[in-house]
Order: sequence, then structure tokens, then C-alpha cells
Amino acid sequence: CKLWRVDQNTFRKILASSTMQNDREMRELLAKVDIFKDHLEPQHYNKLTAALTTMSFGKGEVLVRKGDVGTVFYILREGKVKVTD
Repeated sequence: CKLWRVDQNTFRKILASSTMQNDREMRELLAKVDIFKDHLEPQHYNKLTAALTTMSFGKGEVLVRKGDVGTVFYILREGKVKVTD
């Protein structure tokens, strides 16, 4: 058996650094969204970033159908979506 190991303090620093980098990238992306860029204060970006979760969808997968009750607000992070009637 061969294992890799990392001590707890190093792991926590790496995790915190990764989280901070991801949060910064999310705030930068949100600042480019028209409905947010002129209306949110910096602390609001932080709260919104903390609430976001990443979801992935496959090609052809339906996110929402016309007439569905909206319970989720989607922000396209990368890729393409097709809107049809």
C-alpha cells in the first residue's frame, strides 16, 4: 500500500486558498452581470457568492421549461444554453 499524506495545517491552508481564489473568480464574474454590476455593494457580492452552488448540465439537457414556476435563478458561468419556445 502506498499513500500520500498532508498534515492538517497544510491541508487547511490549501483549502482556504482554493476557496478564496474561487470566491474571487465568482465575484469577478458576478460584477460582469448587467443586473448586478451597477446595483450591488461589495458585501452583497460576498453574500451572493457564498450562496452560489455550481451545477453542470449535459448537452441537450433541459434546465427549465416554459410555464415552470421559477424557484432558481441561473447565472451562466461557462458554456452555451439554447432558449426555445
